Amino acid sequence: KCEYHIKGEIMRNIKKKICISIAVFFVIALSAIMIYFFMRNNDHSFKTVEVQQARTELNGYTFGEYKNIKFDCDPPSGDWDNIYQQLDIKQYSDFAGSMEQLKQSGSELLSLMCGISVSPTELSDTDKDIYGDRNMDVTCIIDKKLIFDYFYNNSFLIDYIDGISNVMGENAKVIRRLRPSEITEDMIYNVGGEKYPLKDAVSFAQSKIDSVTEKYFFGQKPVLTDIAIVHFPDTDEYSYLFRYSHVFEGLHIDDIAKASPEGEYLGGSYLNLEIRQKDRIFHAGNYGYNVIGDKKSAKRIIPLSEAEKLASKTLAPEHEYHVSRCELKYVCVTQNEAEKASFCPMWVFTLQEDENGVYGYNSDNFEKMNLYINAITGEAYIYEIESQQLIKQ
Repeated sequence: KCEYHIKGEIMRNIKKKICISIAVFFVIALSAIMIYFFMRNNDHSFKTVEVQQARTELNGYTFGEYKNIKFDCDPPSGDWDNIYQQLDIKQYSDFAGSMEQLKQSGSELLSLMCGISVSPTELSDTDKDIYGDRNMDVTCIIDKKLIFDYFYNNSFLIDYIDGISNVMGENAKVIRRLRPSEITEDMIYNVGGEKYPLKDAVSFAQSKIDSVTEKYFFGQKPVLTDIAIVHFPDTDEYSYLFRYSHVFEGLHIDDIAKASPEGEYLGGSYLNLEIRQKDRIFHAGNYGYNVIGDKKSAKRIIPLSEAEKLASKTLAPEHEYHVSRCELKYVCVTQNEAEKASFCPMWVFTLQEDENGVYGYNSDNFEKMNLYINAITGEAYIYEIESQQLIKQ
């Protein structure tokens, strides 16, 4: 009996150990599965490739399929050679210290853009900038027909308001937004009392930009990216509003805004033109930092195939986002910087842009909700319109 009792105890201990081992195995297996899915859902690792390979990948590119992202756009063209991992753009022009040069350039710009002759001596200077060693801008107002500001950073504002009754555009609305590729022959609207084809207005605006590109945009011709058609119900007339992106060596500079050290609003880097009368610029607003400072070439970047995966992992998995545009751009990463702005290449995914909207005179009518993936570091950002800041995700 004692022998049977001992054997029974041994068998029970063996079974107990087996059960414990099995339980431990399942716990470890379950933990491994949970860790796997956690790591898979939170894995933001990525690979980089040589710049040339990233560009070659875009030839015949097909977007991937994801549960939370649908790509309703064509892939970018890859019309660039060099990519700079850091591009510093000064916020002032080289002749900013000379008021005479500033006035002369302002006078020439006004003549080229609007065909109006204004002597440099008619332009008045304003206060010095915050450093006290550069002139802020030159300005003039002519018989309530023209308001002109030309700034030391090569930005400028032109409002040619002669004959315009509703200058502020009260009750006006954007009835349509489109891209240059969507222009058709039948897009003809009553602009300033005349039938004015949209394609003719685009050609006229381009001729004006061509005339100032070499000097005022340093040979980097801005590219038309967006068009808005604005309706003025009081007169049943329309205007054309054009948005141009600044470019550096084939890569667009993103148009997000920034906040200055004093908390004042600084517009993003872009050019707006508005036409309310045939073959005449009503409003021109150039917000740009066009003098290139230091630049550091990138040897390797994150290709689009990796960037779209990071985008999917960054966005909420339970929501379906629709990407209407995708492009590699230079994006400002140094907010609150007065002397220079540093830009990095980022893949920009546009997640939201309204077809219609309220018209805002002398304001940004093309704001979009974008997701940014830094092509060097893989960091993800969303642009917050209220604070004019990139919010790291």
